[in-house]
Amino acid sequence: MADGLDWILVLLLAVILWRGLAGSLDGSGNFFNRFFSSLNPFSNSAPLNSFYLEKNETPIGKMVFDKENSKTGKIVYGPEFRAGKRYWLVNYDDGTSSWTSESALGEPTTIKFNPGETLVGSRAVAGGPTSVYDKPGGKIISKQLDGAPGAIIKGPENFGGKDYFFLDFDNGPDGWVTAVQLTDENGIPIKYGPTAKGSLVMTDDGKIGLITSGPELKNNERYWFVEFQNGGSTWIEESKLFGVKIKNFDTGNQIIGIKVAVAQSSAVYDIPDNQIIGYQKRGAGGIIIEGPTIGADGNRFWFVDFENGEDGWVAEDNLFVAVEHPLANKLSSLARSALTIFNLLLLTVITYTVIRIIQISFAYQHKIKVEETKMRIGREVSHPRWEKVREHLSSENPNDWRLAVLEADIILGEMLEKMGYIKGETIGDKLKTIEQSDFNSLDQAWEAHRIRNMIAHGGSDYILTEREAKRVIGLYEQVFKEFRYV
Repeated sequence: MADGLDWILVLLLAVILWRGLAGSLDGSGNFFNRFFSSLNPFSNSAPLNSFYLEKNETPIGKMVFDKENSKTGKIVYGPEFRAGKRYWLVNYDDGTSSWTSESALGEPTTIKFNPGETLVGSRAVAGGPTSVYDKPGGKIISKQLDGAPGAIIKGPENFGGKDYFFLDFDNGPDGWVTAVQLTDENGIPIKYGPTAKGSLVMTDDGKIGLITSGPELKNNERYWFVEFQNGGSTWIEESKLFGVKIKNFDTGNQIIGIKVAVAQSSAVYDIPDNQIIGYQKRGAGGIIIEGPTIGADGNRFWFVDFENGEDGWVAEDNLFVAVEHPLANKLSSLARSALTIFNLLLLTVITYTVIRIIQISFAYQHKIKVEETKMRIGREVSHPRWEKVREHLSSENPNDWRLAVLEADIILGEMLEKMGYIKGETIGDKLKTIEQSDFNSLDQAWEAHRIRNMIAHGGSDYILTEREAKRVIGLYEQVFKEFRYV
């Protein structure tokens, strides 16, 4: 039991050592930052109030585009800092509102409208006798001769795997014509491709919508059908449309979410200029998550989530924008890498040590068991039976010599069972389970038992001389004396 406690204590000490050293290294990154901050905690930084004034603008009221839900809207409040991200309250054009992550927002800006590869408004010619339909794939209402010119009013529209364009012919009935029947004025088959259908556009009055149909030619100008997110939709002249490009969201003066440090020992309030709930020392760092709020004396206060100590409202005059020292960051990164490598090496050493302790403990316990068995069976020795063996050996009769060997082998079997070697039905089976390191005379036992088997199985055909009998009994005696059995 004591040995089991020993290796358990060693394991516990190893784990304590591991955690202690790991914890020391883990704090090294913070140590470097604290060290350099103590030298000059505000190097390359600026007072919070000057930082705020330098960026004196806010995105409240700004039009934004939700890149995750493809919706437009306006920012009405924010930001709020949640789980390491800034969120803004957006009133969307579809009538909904929600807090949206800043990373999901973009700003729509106008670019020149691109109609795509549309043919609406261009001239086309019938490339042969051409059928004119009342609608795509509909009823034929007339025929146009080869070379009949006209203006493309709308299209293409697909029906039955064919594209159709609506033509305003210079002569004769107007209607829908299959695209394969049309050429340009030089006799080359018309070419067309994707249009602006499906694109976001902005009107000249600042409304954003989606083109769902068009274009159509009206009064010599192309019109596109635009659906707005507020539910409205209408045909709008192409000249009044702008393309939309989504750029990164410009948050303006975003104090919320930035890291700050206390310039001097500063009070922390539950409410600005109200009850003091704690103090933060010079250099204490944290994240601004709310504000500003104006105090009774007209000063601005910001709510700071400090890395340590009480969180609360702190006067803006006592806050600086925190900039960590670059050398501290580098050393901190190296320390974290060293910590990872050290932890892996130490874990390997601990694992190997535990395995070796268990192996040594089992080996020691086994050795003690063998020694105890030797002492126990030595006290239980049956001298009269061994004396009987020696009487048979001193006889002139060869049959008595045989009996001596057989009797000695029986004593060997009894001894093995008392030692705990009970696996196997025969003495040979038991001998196979014994380790040489636990049984110095194992070879002698095997040799003696082999001769015994030859006597038992050979019967009178096996010639056992007196000299051989004495040699075999001597082998048994070596085995018995090792374990103090005789």
